[in-house]
Amino acid sequence: RKEYELLLSRQNEIHKAMGTILTEAIISETEKDLTKTCLSVCEDITQSEFGFICEINHDGKFNSPALSESLLEKFPLEELDFNPMVKNIKIHNIWNHLKTTKYPVIYNDVSLLDMDFLPGDHPFLKNMIIAPLLRNGDFMGLIGLGNKESDYDFSDSKALGSISTTIVEALLRKRAEENLKKALNDKEMLVREIHHRTKNNLMIMASLLNLTS
Repeated sequence: RKEYELLLSRQNEIHKAMGTILTEAIISETEKDLTKTCLSVCEDITQSEFGFICEINHDGKFNSPALSESLLEKFPLEELDFNPMVKNIKIHNIWNHLKTTKYPVIYNDVSLLDMDFLPGDHPFLKNMIIAPLLRNGDFMGLIGLGNKESDYDFSDSKALGSISTTIVEALLRKRAEENLKKALNDKEMLVREIHHRTKNNLMIMASLLNLTS
């Protein structure tokens, strides 16, 4: 019974986290605000010290990474090129493993990871969990979390697997909303331009009529 209660409590935490992300997708002003909330939720539910979320563009490179404040305090990562990370992931078969399983990968022994893409020394890194972001089964990015006090386990993997689906849904919703706003703004600008030109044409016609009368 106790085990069942723990499982139920964990499931409730996951549902609450997913609800937080979907709510933020509705109320957030920008995609950046939404991404920060997504990262914070993932850190909280896995009890991670830091994390990052980034996407893959059409060239197969990472762009627009979201980084936790604790990570930014340790490294000047705002100007860091994340693309070497892709190379390291491919070399160590992590990327292929993510492609095959399409499920989070846990590294409680970080010696299996090549962290040369980080500037300077990095003894702070104790463990890590990496989860793919999937859109219709295709990769669109990943979530990386690190430095849980204890080892990452199946509970963390399951939670991150569920929440990553919600993150993709929320990001796509926010982008569709922003595209719609842009389309409406463009239409409004077009209507104003047409109104302005029509008004000018009417004024010209009125002036010509006055001259001929």
